[in-house]
Amino acid sequence: MPTLKQRISLSVPDDVGNVLTRLAKRDQTTVSTKALDLVRFALEIEEDMALGALAQARDGKKAKFVAHDAAWA
Repeated sequence: MPTLKQRISLSVPDDVGNVLTRLAKRDQTTVSTKALDLVRFALEIEEDMALGALAQARDGKKAKFVAHDAAWA
């Protein structure tokens, strides 16, 4: 049966597989669902770090400040 989701084959070391299995059992879900949840969480962290670095690069003594109302107009 075809699926709309992209499939990714992933090989993990035994220790990672064991942890994924234990976490999946704890959360009463499948290993693949638990792995997907953790990948999504990691992607959020990566995005936060990238946006934080961008904000830090823009912040400085010569930074241009915009009034709140002007920013959302």
